[in-house]
Amino acid sequence: MARISATIYLILFCAVVYAIPQSWQYNHLGVPTQEHTKDELYDKQYKYYTWGYDKSEFNIQMHRFDKEAPFPEIIKKYPHVAFSVPNLKEAIKGRQVVWGPIESKPGLLVAMIEDPATGMPIELLQTKLTKKGMIELHKMLIKK
Repeated sequence: MARISATIYLILFCAVVYAIPQSWQYNHLGVPTQEHTKDELYDKQYKYYTWGYDKSEFNIQMHRFDKEAPFPEIIKKYPHVAFSVPNLKEAIKGRQVVWGPIESKPGLLVAMIEDPATGMPIELLQTKLTKKGMIELHKMLIKK
């Protein structure tokens, strides 16, 4: 657990302090897992379970994917840091897009890009929803 905490800290610190455009804001850290929890929600459209974001002080969101989930392996296999961006089309220009852009939920535009230095996935979100609004929308649209 200490190793995971240190890794999360380094990802967040480096991403927020050094590498991102000023208009991007940290949104969450997505972590693939095989763990089950009583609080997980299932997204039938995208075939994955998610939990943690609503209770995490640091906006950590756990994901457990079905084999049929329509995501590339890079998303299913590796953690990703997610940023809110003011304009998704501008943010993905000239970048290696690995998934999207799509409107994954009403009012939530999403794309996943690949970090050119490390090959790790980065999620970019364009929305006017607050964290509370995103949680409420997510819970309304997907069920346990």
